[in-house]
Amino acid sequence: MKKIFTLVLFALLIIFSGIASPQMAFASSISDNSVIILSGSVQSGNMLVIDANMRVNTGIGAMVLEISYDKSAMLLSGITFGSALSALDPVTTNVDTPQGYAITPFKINYLSQEKGNDFTTGKLFTLTFRLLDDIKDGSYRVSLKYEKNKDVNYFEQGGVKTKNLYIDNAEIQIKNNSVTDIKAVRDEESTSDFLIIALSISIPIIVSAVVLVAIKSTRKKRDWERI
Repeated sequence: MKKIFTLVLFALLIIFSGIASPQMAFASSISDNSVIILSGSVQSGNMLVIDANMRVNTGIGAMVLEISYDKSAMLLSGITFGSALSALDPVTTNVDTPQGYAITPFKINYLSQEKGNDFTTGKLFTLTFRLLDDIKDGSYRVSLKYEKNKDVNYFEQGGVKTKNLYIDNAEIQIKNNSVTDIKAVRDEESTSDFLIIALSISIPIIVSAVVLVAIKSTRKKRDWERI
């Protein structure tokens, strides 16, 4: 019985590890989805800093991302690009206008200069937001959006194909005009994909364990009847 319990526990661990650690579960092929994690901190002067990190990069040739946030609570005031996908730049956005970075939608674009895939990981960019003085208490998100099955591309066998992203967005808790907590929140579509894949791996193991338990229980019952 102890062995059966261990098998069931192992199957459950597979499910939850797939949800908690996408970079461990989905990084075996160039066609696999890449992983981006948003994390945040607060600086003096009511400035919010959000880092976008490419945790797993299975190869990207082109990509368009939109920075989404609540303009009633904060305004984007700056962006600094990192070392991952170093050719990233703003698109359809003129930051030199009076609105500057506050123009929406604010999109950034990446296009490989050599028609190849970029596999770099690390910091994509750092976003700086100014929290508004009259911000209401509540929960606010800074998210990365894109059109699924279109906006993320890679090159393979001379052709262009699409892949998607697993994204942990940043959720900011505000109380009394101050940030009380910043945490990563899994994108809803990514969460459902994780569950489907994790369950497809774990269900056969669970079923096998249940069958073994049933067989063992039956044997015990027969032995008891003979006695």
